[in-house]
Amino acid sequence: MKITVLKKVRQEKGLKQNELAKKSKVSVRALQNYEKNERVPDVHTAIRIAKELEVKTIKDLEELFKLPSENSSSENKLHK
Repeated sequence: MKITVLKKVRQEKGLKQNELAKKSKVSVRALQNYEKNERVPDVHTAIRIAKELEVKTIKDLEELFKLPSENSSSENKLHK
């Protein structure tokens, strides 16, 4: 199974699912669904998760949740 960007970034930040879920005020199951790209969070939830992961730009937020972008390309990477 391919690791999604959301899961990869969470792991890079050293957070467990339950830790990120608690900080982002979502259930662990919801976070699991987002990480598997089975569901997309609403905008408020996406912003809370992004803040906890220190995502700073809209482009990075799009990549994190695989949202369509006008300028999307396979070369999009999260800015660190």
